[in-house]
Amino acid sequence: MSIEALGYIGINSERLEDWAAFGVRFLGLQVVEQTRDVVKFRMDDRKQRIIVRRGAHDTGVTGWEVANAEALDALAARLDAAEVRCERIAATELALRGVAGGIRLLDPAGHQLEVFHDADRVGSAFVP
Repeated sequence: MSIEALGYIGINSERLEDWAAFGVRFLGLQVVEQTRDVVKFRMDDRKQRIIVRRGAHDTGVTGWEVANAEALDALAARLDAAEVRCERIAATELALRGVAGGIRLLDPAGHQLEVFHDADRVGSAFVP
């Protein structure tokens, strides 16, 4: 029961308009949602892969994918046994990220990491 892939990244920035333009023009991403407080980008069959939220600039969060809920529970138990503090992600945050379940922890340098399962997928083709 281990991490399978990088699933998403979250960035905080006050310059959402610049991010929207940069993501489309230079990275070839598709904007799937843009509001006053968030820009979400798509790059494949996932609902989104990059989420930029309005806030003081920092690296935000990195989301790592596991196979399913059982794998997430097993990893949470391993972290607990190693005395690594983690917490379940609230439903509102899960919805923002487009995933079914997840946990949050900090790496040794203090960066926020999330581990999740069952990312939302969309039926339409990605349009770069």
